[in-house]
Amino acid sequence: MDKILSKVGFPAGISFGLMAVVIFVIGDGIEAVWITDYLHSGVGFTVAQASLVVTSYGVVVAIAAFLSGALCDAISPKRVMQIGLFSFLIFDALFILVGIPSGNLPLLILVYGLRGFGYPMLAYGFLTWMMMITPPERQSSASGWFWFAFSLGMQIVGSYLSSFLLPGIGAIATLWVGWVIAAIGGTLLLWFLRKHESASRSMGITVGASLASAVSIVWRLKKVGIGGLVKIINLSGQYGLQAFYIVYLHTVHGMPLAQAILTFTIFGVVAVIGDVVWGVVGDRIGWQRTLQWFATPIAQRRWSTCTSSRTLSAPTSG
Repeated sequence: MDKILSKVGFPAGISFGLMAVVIFVIGDGIEAVWITDYLHSGVGFTVAQASLVVTSYGVVVAIAAFLSGALCDAISPKRVMQIGLFSFLIFDALFILVGIPSGNLPLLILVYGLRGFGYPMLAYGFLTWMMMITPPERQSSASGWFWFAFSLGMQIVGSYLSSFLLPGIGAIATLWVGWVIAAIGGTLLLWFLRKHESASRSMGITVGASLASAVSIVWRLKKVGIGGLVKIINLSGQYGLQAFYIVYLHTVHGMPLAQAILTFTIFGVVAVIGDVVWGVVGDRIGWQRTLQWFATPIAQRRWSTCTSSRTLSAPTSG
């Protein structure tokens, strides 16, 4: 068994930490695929207003994702993860206790947005620490296993769990279940890290210097900036779909909410397979070749299929 795990690059030494990340992400993302629909059909906002609330969350997530790596250098990965856990628990509770009952759009935008500060700090702080302790020749597969854990928690287990909880106990109770699960996962992760001194080490630089270096790398290393732009474009479609997918199936087509949520788990199943496979392939042939030989052709094929479908379905004149 150890040989098999070694071949696929599984980081056995931090398996408990990965499990804790899975648990945290289940709780953090338990509402991810249905919150837009709930704010629309349950709270009474328009789809555009509900989407604006989710957008505020995404903006803060993007900022926190950037900050997480820079702060790990300045104050240590463990401290960053602690900030992430406590900020999530505070703002998630405010979202449930204050934001939703108020029905006030600006307040919901504020508290749900600030809620997004937590998970990148904890999850990406853990990823940063993983890369710090993983040999360069194994980093691709190690990062693949991290994204396996992330996708497993958010896109599969979290969605699957909420599809059963929502019809039985309702949205608010489901959100509280997510809060408890996230608290358990985050606590287990911090407990695990107490045995790893490397997680408490910083680079000995100030927060300002670390942030300045993280910003300037965009123009110092132009390929990093271009890569970031490509990543933004790629993720726009993924998370844009996540925001309106359930609303579309539930509101437009009348599909039961639980069933609509279950269909979304298909994305997660495919994602966790790809996370591991492409991570291992990246270690074997390099990240650049993996992108050139596999990711780009697959994306081009998907685009060609979509455009061909639109052409075939378009009405013809005459």
